[in-house]
Amino acid sequence: MNPKITDWRGKRVWLVGASSGIGAAVAHTLAGQGARAFITSTKSKAGTPLPAVDTGDPITSALALVVSFYGFVEALSRRRGFDPDRPPHLKKITETR
Repeated sequence: MNPKITDWRGKRVWLVGASSGIGAAVAHTLAGQGARAFITSTKSKAGTPLPAVDTGDPITSALALVVSFYGFVEALSRRRGFDPDRPPHLKKITETR
């Protein structure tokens, strides 16, 4: 079991399906305690988009959003003791020779 977190300041939290109800309440509570809460949901109009650079082009703007999200995932992975570039049970399918 993970240790209880009592200080949420500066922590990044990813909540899935948290655009309403209990999930939204948890997101607001954690944000109020200093966490950076990221939520994902199938209800796209109910949430707020992640901050990202708008490049003016739909393709490159999407890439900019992915890059900012990767930073969040990388930090989360490293805090949990994983290397995000070498996930367990996943091997690269291409190699450079």
